[in-house]
Amino acid sequence: MTLSALDKQIISNSFSGAAHSYDSAATLQRYACEKLLNFQPTSPQGVWLDIGCGTGTSAQQLYQSSAKCIGIDMSFEMLKQAKSNSKSVLQGDAMHLPIQSQSIDGIFSSLMLQWCQPSATVFKEFVRVLKPGGDMYIATLLPGTLRELASAWKTVDPDWQALLYEPAPNLIQALEAYGFKYDTQTEQKTLYFDSVKQLARELKLLGANVIPGRKSSGLMGKSKWLQMEQAYTQFYCSEGYPASYQLLFIRARKK
Repeated sequence: MTLSALDKQIISNSFSGAAHSYDSAATLQRYACEKLLNFQPTSPQGVWLDIGCGTGTSAQQLYQSSAKCIGIDMSFEMLKQAKSNSKSVLQGDAMHLPIQSQSIDGIFSSLMLQWCQPSATVFKEFVRVLKPGGDMYIATLLPGTLRELASAWKTVDPDWQALLYEPAPNLIQALEAYGFKYDTQTEQKTLYFDSVKQLARELKLLGANVIPGRKSSGLMGKSKWLQMEQAYTQFYCSEGYPASYQLLFIRARKK
């Protein structure tokens, strides 16, 4: 899937609208970010980019390190929140970074890559701005993410579309194409909710309820919504309504 300029604007607008509520619902985001930070050196040095920084609160360890860290995001409202947290920020697109070539010591990016396809274009930019030997730490989502929600909607509307996540082999192929030395780790993380409405509300608070390229919202219409809720009950368990996320963690170095 290749995102158009309109797709990018829709995504940016959605996250801008969620800037004030994002942190209250960012359970998965905090988990992924903390795990990714544990892959990093204890005291990263030089100049780092936090690409897709959002409100800037997730990567506190990175911002408080001895490295200089610049937060980059497409969403102006997200950057306003990040700046209020005393972060150095810059508005920009990960596919066209407003950064000088070979000027960055490290890149940190947690749960941004899935919103910026194709990954090959993103990795091309990352390798451009990184110094030789520069490090890169990425967390992203893989196919199978929110499979319960997708299955429930497909039962109601066969034409319903979910966000198309790039499979791990595609991402690895892109890393190899640009000469990164890398290792990866996959994990399934499942969150549980008291109701399907609670899950949908969290996605909205995050700004993650937008699907680029979809002609109409699958969440429209009370009748369809009730049918979807009923279909979702097949996944209910003692812990609640599950929402599965397939995570990929990447640690890489530019040769």
